[in-house]
Amino acid sequence: MALRTPNLPSDEKAGSNIEVNCMNSPAPERDGFQLTSKSFVVPTDTSRLDPALKRKTTICNLFANHHLPLRDIMRILDETYASIVGTLIEFGLVHERRHSRQEPVKIERRHTFFRSL
Repeated sequence: MALRTPNLPSDEKAGSNIEVNCMNSPAPERDGFQLTSKSFVVPTDTSRLDPALKRKTTICNLFANHHLPLRDIMRILDETYASIVGTLIEFGLVHERRHSRQEPVKIERRHTFFRSL
């Protein structure tokens, strides 16, 4: 998607256009994560939410609406970095940095020779 600006004043060449390529512009970034274009709206009645969902809502609100860094959210809510980042990814506020979600490696246990004796 390219945006074209109107023609420049007459001191410039008439008919010349400046193109701005929006697809190549870097995504906004905070705390090492690329932000998505989603905004977060706090539900009107949070008293009816279960405690886990209320905590996730608080994390998203502090990050998206109050612009607190992850370290401050960790300190205020006494949450781990992993749980905060997981919540922000779950609600679509930041992009996941991992290129592919790998399945856990399954390791076969080796049988010892001595057990068969």
